[in-house]
Amino acid sequence: MFAAVLVATGGCVHKPMWSIETVADPALCALNDSFGGSNAVAVRTLKYMFCIPNGALARAEVKQIDPTVVFIERERSKKHCPATAQLCVGSTNQPRFRMVLERLSKLPYVERIDLAPAEFY
Repeated sequence: MFAAVLVATGGCVHKPMWSIETVADPALCALNDSFGGSNAVAVRTLKYMFCIPNGALARAEVKQIDPTVVFIERERSKKHCPATAQLCVGSTNQPRFRMVLERLSKLPYVERIDLAPAEFY
């Protein structure tokens, strides 16, 4: 499995030598972290999703890193996550969202961060 990790500086996608890293959707890298200023590139708000173990500790850890995250009920998440996992949907509409994505990608139980489909907007 090839992997990509979001990095806060330089290029957005980095392919490390080891494959235990989180796979991140490169389309998330196309966004600028700026939310204002005369030189800022306009930011499109996108939602991203990832699966975590179904449990209070993992939910608390994720919520501390990403305050925009919403935990999706099992009925709507079963096609995106295994039965023992919880689907999380976050938003790029927050300051320093790339740093948030980088921190989420470092959690040992987050395997992928993908763009969320239209049903979660």
